[in-house]
Amino acid sequence: MRIGTVHLSFGIGSGILLATVVGAAPAAWAGMDFAWMVVSLGLSVLILSPWLARRQVLAISELHPPPEIVVHAGRTIELPTRVITRYGCKLVMVALSLSTDSQQAAERAPRLLISAMGRRRDGHVLGLFLRAPARGRSPGLRVHMTSSYPFGLVRASRQLESPVQVTALPRLIPERDLDTRRVVRHIVAQGSEALQRHIGRGQGLPVSLREARTGDSVRDLHIRSSLRRGRWTAIERPRLANDCAGVTVCYPTPSRTANSRRSHAAFEAAISVAASIAQRWTSLGLEVELSAGLPTEGPSGHLEHDICPLRTSKNPLTLLHALTDLTLEAPPEARRPQRRAHSAPMALGARIIPVESLLHRPAHTRVAGQGQLTVWADPHGRTILDSGGPLQQGRSRSAQAVPTSKAGHL
Repeated sequence: MRIGTVHLSFGIGSGILLATVVGAAPAAWAGMDFAWMVVSLGLSVLILSPWLARRQVLAISELHPPPEIVVHAGRTIELPTRVITRYGCKLVMVALSLSTDSQQAAERAPRLLISAMGRRRDGHVLGLFLRAPARGRSPGLRVHMTSSYPFGLVRASRQLESPVQVTALPRLIPERDLDTRRVVRHIVAQGSEALQRHIGRGQGLPVSLREARTGDSVRDLHIRSSLRRGRWTAIERPRLANDCAGVTVCYPTPSRTANSRRSHAAFEAAISVAASIAQRWTSLGLEVELSAGLPTEGPSGHLEHDICPLRTSKNPLTLLHALTDLTLEAPPEARRPQRRAHSAPMALGARIIPVESLLHRPAHTRVAGQGQLTVWADPHGRTILDSGGPLQQGRSRSAQAVPTSKAGHL
């Protein structure tokens, strides 16, 4: 852990006290006892305040947070941290932030007040708070310590660098803002009300009963049959279509403003939408293939995207880690697509296209698949969701506006 230097800053109270001392100095020189007491007391406070404030922030010598931290962007988590002190301290404000977050990190980081902490050989265990403002990987944490003890006249600040592997996963959009279950019902379960109802609950259509096995969900247990048989009985459900789905994050169209702040915000909103869809579809038991699409203009003038496979998994955390490393500045290298064990087309397909404005969405073509979901995301976090059914030309008539979280907080 690298120890930083202590910085002192004087507030308006120090100026008022210094002006009082200077104003009472002539009267004290003339022999007035009260003025002499004001001058001596004021000078003592002005001299001791910087030393006491500096002593407070130097009391904390080491902090030992967990070696690896995983948090969603925009979320605040509590970290059990062991604090080692050299001697007792009174009032210290401690805040954690990512090492890569240099812009106003001390102001955004949640703070914890340490009051009257004495010295202990094994240290003190505190619950420090960490907020990840943006997704990505950070090689460490920055610890901000401030103290204005005593009287708030002088403010002492100090920073420590702690080598910790911090992974900020993409933020997840709430279910109420992006209703992907309704889209799944619309695409997969057309014409079957029973299947729509059970897929909407994250389940398949019940067809038979079987003996319960270890790892079965509580929702799969059939209570009436279990009571009648005298043993736990589970519901056997079919797999959804071909048990696979594809999610493609498209890059913005190449233009003069491709690297603008609006393009970055729209791309971050698209990453959040892709993470949310991948999380929801894996919860349905689907194997999700995550891809990135580089924009190219086809011969007909429509926008097409060259698909670059990134990761295929049934574990949503694996897909979130793959989205964590996806950046707008460095598009992924073209990889050779892996041939699936089954040659059937995908049951579900989703393309998330970031645009600078929902009013001027570029024309696009659909990818092959039985059904496709197309989402346009703008820099403000607003989306338009096209829940088209089987593959068809042009846009579906069921396009609808679905508000999501603000992109400025991603």
